[in-house]
Order: sequence, then C-alpha cells, then structure tokens
Amino acid sequence: MIRLNNINRLQLFCLENYKTTKGISGKDALEEFKKHGVFVFISNNYEVLHTQGKNYILDEINHYMNNRR
Repeated sequence: MIRLNNINRLQLFCLENYKTTKGISGKDALEEFKKHGVFVFISNNYEVLHTQGKNYILDEINHYMNNRR
C-alpha cells in the first residue's frame, strides 16, 4: 500500500485538476509537470497553496509554468 503525505496529496490533486481543466491525458499532464518542475513548486509553496481553492492553485501553476517557458 502506498502512503501519501499531505504534500503528495496536494500534488496529485493539482495534477488531476490540471489534466481535467486542460482536457489532456494524465500522461501529458505528468510530462508538463515534470518538464516545468511543478512538483517542486507545489512542495516549496505547500504552506500557502494548501489553504487556497482549486482555481487559485491552478492559476498559480499556470503562471509558474508560463514564466518557465
């Protein structure tokens, strides 16, 4: 059995919602997150992000990814 900590849960939440919002496959969403270092971004900003709503978090992720391109 895999045990997820709170940061992992937020990362998974973000990945799933990003995939759904963008209308892309889970594989494509995962590749985007890895390419742009989104998992590290979420981990480093967990204290703020976990207190926010889905739309705010996705906006922050999109902003972060756009600045990394």
